[in-house]
Amino acid sequence: MFDDLPSADDNQSTAVSQYYWERLGRMTPAERLGRCLSLCNATREFVLSGIRSRHPECLVGENQKAELRRLYAEHTFGVEFAAQHCPKPDSEPRKGEKST
Repeated sequence: MFDDLPSADDNQSTAVSQYYWERLGRMTPAERLGRCLSLCNATREFVLSGIRSRHPECLVGENQKAELRRLYAEHTFGVEFAAQHCPKPDSEPRKGEKST
């Protein structure tokens, strides 16, 4: 599946990597942090886009944000974490919470 992707040994990959590290080296710490946060945000948006395309049902209904948050947590942190911290919207309230 990934056999056709360039490896780190390819000349182009090496040139790109060198350029990347040179650019990072010229940035201030604040610029590097900003770049990092920007990449994190872009990654999160890619994940959310994938979740929306695989689970169009979470785009409708009153609990759509909670369901999307749960699916994101499940993808990012695992099923156990999501079950504990982001239960399904129609499930029992979490420990310490009151039902509405």
